Amino acid sequence: MSEAMLKSIKILLHKPPTYFKRSTSVRGGVNANGEWMQIRRKAETPEKTEIRLKLYADELILSIDKTSCIKCDICSIVCPRNAIWVEATPDGIPDIHIDPQLCVLCEVCSHFCPVSCIELKWNNSPKTILESQHALAEFPEKITVDRRHCPEGCCPVVELENRWCRRERIWIQNLHEMCPKYCHHCLESCPRKVYSLLEKEIVFDSDRCLRCTTCVLFCEYGAIRIEPVFEGKITLDDSKCPSDCMKCIEVCPVSCIEREGDRVSLKYDKCAFCGACVNVCDQDAILLERFSVRSEEGDFCELWQKASGKLKVPRGSPDVKKMS
Repeated sequence: MSEAMLKSIKILLHKPPTYFKRSTSVRGGVNANGEWMQIRRKAETPEKTEIRLKLYADELILSIDKTSCIKCDICSIVCPRNAIWVEATPDGIPDIHIDPQLCVLCEVCSHFCPVSCIELKWNNSPKTILESQHALAEFPEKITVDRRHCPEGCCPVVELENRWCRRERIWIQNLHEMCPKYCHHCLESCPRKVYSLLEKEIVFDSDRCLRCTTCVLFCEYGAIRIEPVFEGKITLDDSKCPSDCMKCIEVCPVSCIEREGDRVSLKYDKCAFCGACVNVCDQDAILLERFSVRSEEGDFCELWQKASGKLKVPRGSPDVKKMS
């Protein structure tokens, strides 16, 4: 890492920022008064938010893919400068916001983001300064699939419309998906569409996975292993839920909240403890408690200690806890 890069990082993290309008004579560095120059630009569309920070000779870029963002509470909790948050629009739709004057592009939000929708770049290359210095703990691998446990269906007989199934001892359609051994339970059950079919083989996109374990519950062959990051508890008091409210149900990225008539219920074993439901609930009906953050062991920087500690602070209504 160059000396100039290290100097820029120290200034970003430790010196309160001074902001200037774009100048044609000075594009960054120290101005005539000895103040550090930063030129920041923020661009926002319904699909993407981008912050560009121009330093003396380098440029940092933070981009948020709003189409992938699940509107959880994690980035807002771990941000050391409270620069990012989720807030509902006038239409009641949650949206992610970031203050370019507070954000120092430090990598903490991108490291903790469960769906990798936040990306940082340094001069158009991935910014991984904290990662390269091992300042933040790594999380367990999300998904492991042992395909040796997955059954293989019988091959169709080319010239026949129907064929005899020796396992079920019945005539079935001569299609691969009609074979009793044909198993796509993980693909069909995953609420995040993590799994897809590629040339008759199931593949998965780990960036979309929220570690909710739904696929594990549906896999009858024990081929899938999911490693959750959070261990905790979520409590819902549906007596506070208006009969026409669907906010938490619609925003839940793993579909673990359901309504049946006037009753609202949680599937606790499928919850990812992401906090999206708490962000949208305006009735104080939900309490989220994260007891632990699972990661590799070791000594890490103060940013990690503070972020992981804040994630374990309960969110929601304390009245719900009294009832549980």
